[in-house]
Amino acid sequence: MIFKNKLDRILNIKKEQENITQNIELEKNDLLALLISGFIILIPALLFVIVIFSSLFLIFLH
Repeated sequence: MIFKNKLDRILNIKKEQENITQNIELEKNDLLALLISGFIILIPALLFVIVIFSSLFLIFLH
């Protein structure tokens, strides 16, 4: 193949990335921290969307 070296490099990069993602170990309270940070991000965003839609509802349909 003409591009065999490039293909081999791409396959090696993919294998290395898979190995890196498989070797990540979480500590004891990491899952709890991830959930708390997710809620900290999502709750204000959801409140913002609710306020925008409710204000539009009150303005246009009242």
